[in-house]
Amino acid sequence: MTERVTVQVWLKEAVLDPQGQAVQKALTREGLPGVKSVRQGKVFFIEFEDESGNSREDLNQLIE
Repeated sequence: MTERVTVQVWLKEAVLDPQGQAVQKALTREGLPGVKSVRQGKVFFIEFEDESGNSREDLNQLIE
């Protein structure tokens, strides 16, 4: 059975995010003054063949 997992990764709140700040300023310049903050992140889409018989919940616990 083919399984698909989405993994989202963000910087911790304590880490400065200059790219997010640049996007926020650009959005404000483009006419969206209500944007309070932007945080950069990455998304990984992973597909794999699961021959173990694990349920989706079992697989999610493995990656947490």
